[in-house]
Amino acid sequence: EGFTNAITIAGNIFTGAVSSSSSYGILDEGGTSHHIYDNTFNASFAYQFYGSGVLSLTIDNNEMEGSTAAAIVLTDYAAISGGHIGPSQSVSIHNNSFGPSTSTNVFIASVMGGKIANNMFGSTAA
Repeated sequence: EGFTNAITIAGNIFTGAVSSSSSYGILDEGGTSHHIYDNTFNASFAYQFYGSGVLSLTIDNNEMEGSTAAAIVLTDYAAISGGHIGPSQSVSIHNNSFGPSTSTNVFIASVMGGKIANNMFGSTAA
């Protein structure tokens, strides 16, 4: 109900200032075959990608820096309403670059099957 299938988000620059502790670069709450790639998230969103209830989710070749809570969050609850949606399934997170200002790179509360590989996780120089 209300889901969109075969979504591609590519080649964008997400930038801006935090407006609240619950600001999102991309908020994805269901559907099938979603591909997020070749984007730059250089904004101070609390969450650069928040997802739940997506079947076949691919997040690759993105640059993510500046999030104030977590760059990627995968859960089974809706971000705004808090209602139960269900976990994302068959998730692939690969070839992303996470900048040093990200407090948490990838936060997984609930996922059914997936792989995280070949990412670069930054750190702040001492």
